[in-house]
Amino acid sequence: MTQRLAAIPPWIGCVAIVVGALAIRLWAFGGVSFAFEADDARYVAVAQNLANGHLPSGEAEWFGGRAAFLWPVALLFHLFGAGDYSAVAWPLVASLAAVAAAYLIGRDLASPTVGLVAAGLVATAPLEVLMATRLRPDAVMPAFVAFAIWAGLRAGRSHGRPALAWALAAGLLIGAGWAARESALVMVPIVVLAGWRAGPRALVAGLAGAAAAPASLAAVWLVAGRSALEPLTATAGASELANPWSRWSWDASYLDYLLDGALRPARLVFL
Repeated sequence: MTQRLAAIPPWIGCVAIVVGALAIRLWAFGGVSFAFEADDARYVAVAQNLANGHLPSGEAEWFGGRAAFLWPVALLFHLFGAGDYSAVAWPLVASLAAVAAAYLIGRDLASPTVGLVAAGLVATAPLEVLMATRLRPDAVMPAFVAFAIWAGLRAGRSHGRPALAWALAAGLLIGAGWAARESALVMVPIVVLAGWRAGPRALVAGLAGAAAAPASLAAVWLVAGRSALEPLTATAGASELANPWSRWSWDASYLDYLLDGALRPARLVFL
C-alpha cells in the first residue's frame, strides 16, 4: 500500500489538496457583507463603477487603484452582473492559486512532501478560508506574492536568459501584488533574497517588472485626463498610517495594534 502511494505523482496530491480547499471554501462561503463600515460594500460600488467605464474618483474611492484586485471583479460584473458569486469568484480563485504556490515553494525549497504539507496548511488555514470567501484583497495579494517568491527561487536556480525571464516574472508578480494591496511591498526583500543568486542583471529585470504595474496605472489615469500620481498616492493619503510617526505613540503604536489584534478573539489577527 505504501509503495502504491509513493508511486503517485506529487502533482496529483497537489490537485487533490486544491480540490479539497475549494470544497472547504464553498462550505464557508460568505459572499458580500453590507454591514456598517464593511469594506466589501465600498469595493462593490467601485467595481460597479469600473464595470460601467468610470475610473475611481474622490476620497471615498481611494482604493480604486488596486487594479489587480478590483478590476477583474469589475470585468466579472460587466460579463455576469453584480452578485455574491461574481464578487467573490476572483478572491476564491486567487486563494486556490495560493495553495498551489505553497506547494511549488515547498517542493523547490525542500521536497514534494514538504510542498504538499505547505499546500495543506494554506488550504485549511481559517483566515485564508475566510478571506477567500469575501470581497477582500487579503487572498489576492498573498497569491501574487507567493508566486513572486517562487519565480524568484526559479531565477536563482537558472542561468542566462531563463534567469532573466524568471526575475522579470517575479517583478511583475510582486508589482501585481502591490496593485492588489500596497502592503505587498514588505515582501520585496524576501523575493530579492529568493533570487539573489541570479545576479545583478536579474535584479534589474525584476525591478523593471515591478515597475510595470505602477507605470501602467499611471498611464491609464493620464490618458483619462487625470493625475498620473493619483493611483500611486491615493492609498497613502487616505490611510490611517499616512503619518508613520503617529504609530510610534504610546497609545497607538504598531506593537499595541499587533498585541491587541493577536489577543482578542474578535480580531482577524487572532485567527
